[in-house]
Amino acid sequence: VYSDLFLHEMKAGKTSSLTHNARVYNPDLSPDETVVAAIQTFLPTTRLVTVNLRSGDLTTLLEIPGATLLNPRWSPNGKRIAFALKDSTGKQNIAVVQAQSGRWQYLYPPNRHHDNNPCWTPDGRFILYSSDQSGVFNTWAVQVTSGRQWMVTDADLGAFTPDVSPDGTEVAFANYTARGLVAATMVLDSTHWLPASAVRPYDSRVATKSTGFMRAAHPAPTPPRLSEPSAYHPWSQILRPQGWVPFIVTDEIGPDIRVMISSQDALHRHVWRGVIGVSPKKPGPSVNFLYSYRRWWPEFAVQAYSLPQPVSPEEETGGWLRQGLSLQASLPLVLERNVYTTSFKPLFKIIHESTRRSTGLLRPKLQKYRGVQFGLHWARSAYALRDIAPHRAWFATAFADWTGPVLGSEFNGNQLRVNSGIYLPTFLPHHQVEISARYQHRGGNYDYGFYGALPMGHPDDGRKRQFRLRLAYILPLAFLELPVPILPVFVDYLDATLFYDWGQNRMYSAGLQVTAVTFFFHRFRVRLGVAVYYHSEKKSWERLPVIELPF
Repeated sequence: VYSDLFLHEMKAGKTSSLTHNARVYNPDLSPDETVVAAIQTFLPTTRLVTVNLRSGDLTTLLEIPGATLLNPRWSPNGKRIAFALKDSTGKQNIAVVQAQSGRWQYLYPPNRHHDNNPCWTPDGRFILYSSDQSGVFNTWAVQVTSGRQWMVTDADLGAFTPDVSPDGTEVAFANYTARGLVAATMVLDSTHWLPASAVRPYDSRVATKSTGFMRAAHPAPTPPRLSEPSAYHPWSQILRPQGWVPFIVTDEIGPDIRVMISSQDALHRHVWRGVIGVSPKKPGPSVNFLYSYRRWWPEFAVQAYSLPQPVSPEEETGGWLRQGLSLQASLPLVLERNVYTTSFKPLFKIIHESTRRSTGLLRPKLQKYRGVQFGLHWARSAYALRDIAPHRAWFATAFADWTGPVLGSEFNGNQLRVNSGIYLPTFLPHHQVEISARYQHRGGNYDYGFYGALPMGHPDDGRKRQFRLRLAYILPLAFLELPVPILPVFVDYLDATLFYDWGQNRMYSAGLQVTAVTFFFHRFRVRLGVAVYYHSEKKSWERLPVIELPF
């Protein structure tokens, strides 16, 4: 949520935090390694600040009203800092500031082009930067003392984020090619630079590109050396968990202490997460593991689980172990991403499951389950800043399960689950109205789990058909923005929900729910809280912990 600076000491292998909730980014270490130049967001503008490397103290060096500052870079002697400056009219050019006095100036008269990512040559004579002056982003150079400009690279599709080698003989940059951005280096020879006055706009030189872009007085530039693509190895990134979060879940059997762990690689192709739980009233640990591969279309996911079930009919006691494996293929589609985000996701899943005796004498009569599941999910939503629920949203989800002897299953069963709803804004900012409905139909002799299609607090009654209609008013209480020490958990806000849950056979619940919304690993959204409500069957006020997990 906040961008902060961290210091990693290479020899010691230690990482420490330099700032806390400071909203700083674009760091560059000074040549004497005592301070860091960085940009700080300070709405409605930005600041160029320095951060003491040892104490973490921030000092404002430059703030220009109505302007955005970007990508500061120290000069080799540490006396000046180059940066990109975007003014209130949208022009973005390169400027320098004196590190001691804070006096700043443009390096050349501001123009309408988009210039960014400055870097110095080791002798301090030139600053290289990325610019679209030729119609395509390329690397340019400006002489610090005179403001004269030259075009350094002549990439057909674009050259970005230049950096000069420590000995000043080469420049490295991101070269855009037919296979995407590729790291490239090129000999840095000023005799091959093209003066700005000789650069023709891209549209006017396309037709004559084959005859040579550079004038005869300027030799052809050294072609860039593109890096060879290397094999991508994600396994070292995901073999160990990247974070963990403990929590407690209470069901009809009792409390269950669980830990959620998760990991993914840098390109988000491989994602896995798992939950491990232990309960004193259950015969053994529960394990639920999910892995998905997201590079291809369709996406594939594998889930494996081992869930203990205590069994105590009459005077016998013992436990069963339900173990399963499923393979899912889905076709996620993003139909729109603008003010509204619209997505559609059909999926197909194959499930194999067996139940066996783990403790005691009692054995399950039917042990092998094989089934298939079809699913559809559609959603259209828009979020605004500080919205607790979507600002405006429509969603619908449907799943159908089926099993039978033709699949090699010992069970006969079918299930249909439907969940749909809308969120609408009110005349008060960030307040929403929710109208949602759930339906579940279960048939056959397989014990399909409870889908929550009954009002809050009403346990599964085993009926073949269940229906729930929920009306709710959601309002924010406080925006906390609190990181939790040690754990990868961020508490975002507190909210309250006034709700009325109606179900079949005149059952209902009505009351108030207060929850804190947290984010695990900065990705998984979780609600934790408590609901106080009137229970129609018990005819009394009840309390119920609220835990909504993404797993």
